[in-house]
Amino acid sequence: MLTTNPDEISRAAHRILICYGAHAVDIARERAEKSGHPTDIRDQDIAFLVLSEVEKLTCKGTARPS
Repeated sequence: MLTTNPDEISRAAHRILICYGAHAVDIARERAEKSGHPTDIRDQDIAFLVLSEVEKLTCKGTARPS
């Protein structure tokens, strides 16, 4: 399970970019939206942090948005 540690969020975002390339934003968004179970909102918060980082990296040119 991820924590809100910025280094961990960044590593997770990089892994998603490596695995999914141009589709990374879509995959991260799907994961964030699916993780919204009411009993564990913390997981959704972390998933949205990862999505945000993937979007930042994509805008920097690390990967093209899909």
